[in-house]
Amino acid sequence: MGIEAEGATENSPTRTSRKESFYQLADENDERTELVFHSEDVNAGLLYLDKSLEHGYPVLLGVNHTLKYRRHGVINEDTTDHYIVAVGRKCVNGQVHYIFWDVGTRYGAKKEWLLELKSDSSLVSVSNYRADGKAYTVTQIRRNKKKGEYIKF
Repeated sequence: MGIEAEGATENSPTRTSRKESFYQLADENDERTELVFHSEDVNAGLLYLDKSLEHGYPVLLGVNHTLKYRRHGVINEDTTDHYIVAVGRKCVNGQVHYIFWDVGTRYGAKKEWLLELKSDSSLVSVSNYRADGKAYTVTQIRRNKKKGEYIKF
């Protein structure tokens, strides 16, 4: 498709000195016992996700499945544990769902995996697809680049 996903920024301009995504939807709290959502990034990130999918572009999403899973400095901002790719959107019984591929598994795109848009605007996996039964919660929406430039809508 000629696109690439952005990497983490060097520093979050507003919250931490750790590497975060431009659309950093959530971080673990200081005690690392719960996710704290950033409403401004959630709203802007969901708009970007919707526009990207409407234009036929898949979107890289960072997800959290385990609190305290990563240690600072190991990967990004300590909250994002894994990555998936959103490839579509559909309505199921009046509820918005995003179709994703789990690229970090041997199953990849072999079945339709879904994230559900919750009333608080969080995106959470409909089923617990992991062998350990933990759900994915989207923490990052990565912007796409084409020919080195961010795709804007």
